[in-house]
Amino acid sequence: MADTEEQAAGTIETKAEFNETPDAFVRNWLTAIRMADKEEESWRKDAKETLDRYRYEKDRGKNYNILFANTQTTVPALYNSEPTPDIRRRFMQRDPVGDAAATILERAISIQTEMYDFGPCMQAVVKDRQLQGRGVARVRVVTGPNGSKRFVCEPVIWDDYRRGPAKRWEDIQWEAFRHKMTREDLVDLDPKIGALIPLDVTLDHAETEKGDSRDVPDMFKRATVWEIWDKSTRQVYFIAESYTAGPVTVVEDPYGLRNFLSTPRPMYAVTTSDSLIPICEFLEWKPLADEMDTLTKRISAIVAAAKWRGIYDGAMADAVNKMKGLADGELAAAQDAARVMQQSGIDKAIWIMPVEGLVQLVKQLYEAREQCKTTIYEITGVADILRGSTQASETATAQQLKAQWGSLRLQEAQRDVQRFARDLYRLLADLMSEQLELP
Repeated sequence: MADTEEQAAGTIETKAEFNETPDAFVRNWLTAIRMADKEEESWRKDAKETLDRYRYEKDRGKNYNILFANTQTTVPALYNSEPTPDIRRRFMQRDPVGDAAATILERAISIQTEMYDFGPCMQAVVKDRQLQGRGVARVRVVTGPNGSKRFVCEPVIWDDYRRGPAKRWEDIQWEAFRHKMTREDLVDLDPKIGALIPLDVTLDHAETEKGDSRDVPDMFKRATVWEIWDKSTRQVYFIAESYTAGPVTVVEDPYGLRNFLSTPRPMYAVTTSDSLIPICEFLEWKPLADEMDTLTKRISAIVAAAKWRGIYDGAMADAVNKMKGLADGELAAAQDAARVMQQSGIDKAIWIMPVEGLVQLVKQLYEAREQCKTTIYEITGVADILRGSTQASETATAQQLKAQWGSLRLQEAQRDVQRFARDLYRLLADLMSEQLELP
């Protein structure tokens, strides 16, 4: 497969060769998507493992899910309220028309974001940033049956996004979104071609009683379709993996955006100047999380072993059985107790397993786990959030200092979240300016 992709890529030198025939056009784009997938293959594996760990898919009840706790703490610290659009003219000379246009766009964005609740979109993207290492969202125009239009921002599922090769976001020439489409969706794209595309994906748990998915009805099947936005041609291509005769449909610049692409620059948890491949932030402190899991399992095993138990002389069986049912302060007569006391004493006839050493060991393990947790907090920035929390009894100066310095390391991430929300609003404003018409 790799050799085939390299050969195919090596024979393409111009855009005309890329689009030489419809079937070559589809093959070349699918090759480009596979190459993009290969570039981020290692990250996708790490992202899947991180997501499984956050969702507690494995070793339930045996680990300390510090990833879940940290994520639930940092996400609200990065995004906790919906931003308010503030649109102004670049130059402040008196211009009634420009002022009116800015006011109309500002109110239009406020109304549109209230119609579909902008907050969950931002929360999903911020959580993707914290877990998988990259958060992506896009703007879309949703056309109603009566021709009405809604302008929405929606998060992009982390594993359904591909991009062209580049080291800087400004150099990206294309991006693609994966869809699982029904027959109706395919026909809506193109009535003739949509009816011919094989449905190549079966929904999860849709197999028959015998475990065979080949006889599943088509209503439980989908076709994998890539929506590709090509900046160089300002066209959008819909290409199905199971149909190589040509694209399903081609759309000419649907939104008229200045940068053409419908996504702002994604949010990255870990950034470098030489690559756009995401990095899961969790990998930076995964060894410490594994150490916490080991300590937690060891504590659970020792606590399970530290039980009140022992053995006794068989001659004391009657006395021991009677003591089991006694209430507080109650006494009972035993037949053999006097003989045992004369021979060696009751304390010699009963032996209780010592647990003092286990208790001390558990205490030390708890302390080691707390030290490990503190180190994780320092690495992830949760310690800054904890230091920045205030109490009502503190002075105003103390609270101001904590607010200023307690979240110092989080400020860069918060600025990135603010930048992302601002860019989404800019795309919405650009989109509305192109799509809306004043009466």
